Amino acid sequence: MDDSNLPAAPAHYDFDNLGRELKAVFSAFQIAFHNHICTKLFPVLVNSRDGPGIAVVPVEQAAGIARADPLQRLLSGIHLLADPGEISTFTHLSGYLARAVHAARQLKSDYDVGIGIAKKGMWTSFVFSLFGMEAYDILVYREGNHRLTCPMDRLRSGSLDGKRILVFDNDSVTGGSVAGLTEALMEKSSPKLIDLLLITRYSHLTPEYFQRIKDRLADGQFLGMTKQGRCVVDSFMSIGKPVRKRMALETDFRERRKDLQRLKVRLGA
Repeated sequence: MDDSNLPAAPAHYDFDNLGRELKAVFSAFQIAFHNHICTKLFPVLVNSRDGPGIAVVPVEQAAGIARADPLQRLLSGIHLLADPGEISTFTHLSGYLARAVHAARQLKSDYDVGIGIAKKGMWTSFVFSLFGMEAYDILVYREGNHRLTCPMDRLRSGSLDGKRILVFDNDSVTGGSVAGLTEALMEKSSPKLIDLLLITRYSHLTPEYFQRIKDRLADGQFLGMTKQGRCVVDSFMSIGKPVRKRMALETDFRERRKDLQRLKVRLGA
């Protein structure tokens, strides 16, 4: 595929140049999402007399640990399994908050439960929860060559059995996070189906990062290099079973101003 046929990178909006009404919606969403995050639990590795073990602490406490200097972190005996600072308040891609509302209104009746892959799938799961979907977040983190999962909400045993589940993430370059989550879901529950909604289908990677992960890409996943030197890959091609259906805000849903008005009403702004 030559450069002219490659999918364009999503544009980033300039918050300072947004109109007053749009700023009000984005600010209200940012505040609401921050308050929502504060109800979440974050897994940490704790050293005790009995050896290391996994514990969960409030997200704000984990963020405080991340901001502490290395000596304080060492003395605390607590080690972060992932960086809570990567929980984005909302996407900076132009129009994607509206696209998420469009998706939530269109898909909410097709699924019983939504699960955001923490950290970057959390804002999408929050949008869906505002429009009536039961939603949870699960952190997927790497330990050596393995992907491990830890719920950031309290999930009852068997609560996902027989459910139609929609998983949220930002993209899926190698498919590792999605595979880690779906394998855990199939191992610990018996969902009726699992579908996937990404923010972007096409990822524009730096050459350095592409070189690190190119051996883990599926055949045909690399689409080409742009004139700006970015390597474009198709996230959909990294996704296999048990995911039934793959969707993306980028390619399957529209930016509509009226959806931001609907979001504003839901936020009480």
